[in-house]
Amino acid sequence: MSNIPFEDFGGEGEVLHFAHANGYPPSCYRQLLLPLTEHYRVLGMHLRPMWSKEPPTSLKSWETLAEDLIAFLEGQGLKKVIGVGHSLGAVTTMFAAVKRPDLFSKLVLLEPVFLPPKVIFWGSFVPRFMRGWFLPFIPRAKNRTHLWDSREEVFTSYRNKKVFSHFSDEVLRDFVEHGLEEKEGGKVGLVYPREWEAHIYSFFPGVWKPLKTIELPILGVRGEKSDTIFPHAWAFWKAHYPGHTLVEFPDSGHLVPLEYPQKVVEQMLSFLAE
Repeated sequence: MSNIPFEDFGGEGEVLHFAHANGYPPSCYRQLLLPLTEHYRVLGMHLRPMWSKEPPTSLKSWETLAEDLIAFLEGQGLKKVIGVGHSLGAVTTMFAAVKRPDLFSKLVLLEPVFLPPKVIFWGSFVPRFMRGWFLPFIPRAKNRTHLWDSREEVFTSYRNKKVFSHFSDEVLRDFVEHGLEEKEGGKVGLVYPREWEAHIYSFFPGVWKPLKTIELPILGVRGEKSDTIFPHAWAFWKAHYPGHTLVEFPDSGHLVPLEYPQKVVEQMLSFLAE
C-alpha cells in the first residue's frame, strides 16, 4: 500500500481520482467532488508539498509529481481510474497518463497549465532565480499572509478579495476549513506551504508533445477569463488536438471548478457518460 496521504470522499463504483491545484488541498473542492460520489468512488491524493519533508528546491520537474501519483495508484491497487485534475493537478494527471496509460480510462483536465509553445520554449532558458522578476505570482506566493488569529478572520478577509468573488460562501468555507490548520500560539495557518507554492510556479512544463501521445478520451475545460490558458494556447489546443472535447465556461477564470462547481460537474458527467 502507498503511504502517500489522501482524501476518500466516498461513493461506490468506478474510481475517480482528483488531483488538486497548487495551493488548494483536495477538500477545498468538496462542492465539486461530493456530487460526483453519487456516481463514482472519489479519491484525492495530497500532492507532494503537503507531505514532503524535503525543501521545495528538491523538486526539479512536475513529472516527479506524476511519479507520486503513479506510486499512489499502484499502492492502492487501482487501474483504469478516471483521472481528473485542476491546474497543476491536471498536468500531473496528464504526465502520469503518458507514463502509465493503463492506470487511466479517461482524463478530465480543468484549466491545465498549458502555456503557449513559444512561452514554454523561451521560458526554459530563463534561470529559475530570475523568473520571479517577470512572473509576479511567484513573489506574491512567497510573501502571502500565512498566519491569522482565526478562521473567521480569513473568511472575512477572503470574502472581499476579487480572486474569490465568484466563490460561493460554501466553497470559501471549505477553503477556510480545509486549507488551514492549527498552529502554535493559537494561530491558524496555511496547510499548503507558501514556499512550495512559489517554487512550483517557477516551472514551464513542456506539455504539448506528451499530450500528443495520449490515446485516452480527454475533456479539457477553460475559464473564459483564464490567466493561465491564454487564448492562443486554447486555439492551439483546439487546432492540434481535434479528438479532445474542449469546453469554455463564460464569466469564469482559472478557478472555474471552484467558481462554478455544479456546472463543471454537469459537464464532466455528460462527458463521462459517452
